[in-house]
Amino acid sequence: LPGQTALWQRELGRLREAAARDRTTPAVFAGDFNASQDHAAFRRILDTGLRDAARLTGADRTPTWPARTMPAFG
Repeated sequence: LPGQTALWQRELGRLREAAARDRTTPAVFAGDFNASQDHAAFRRILDTGLRDAARLTGADRTPTWPARTMPAFG
């Protein structure tokens, strides 16, 4: 949403902090982060040792909303 970039960056930062807190316990972070490896904030999350599931399956980029589905609203 317009004007919400700072909030988005803070939330990704919180995810990074959570991922970095304990690297010995297995963790899964799932969701639509509205980010790709093009975003530094997302790369910082992966720098903690987490891995991008899309990349592990061989997909370079995965859309956050499938184009072949109907729009969510009208």
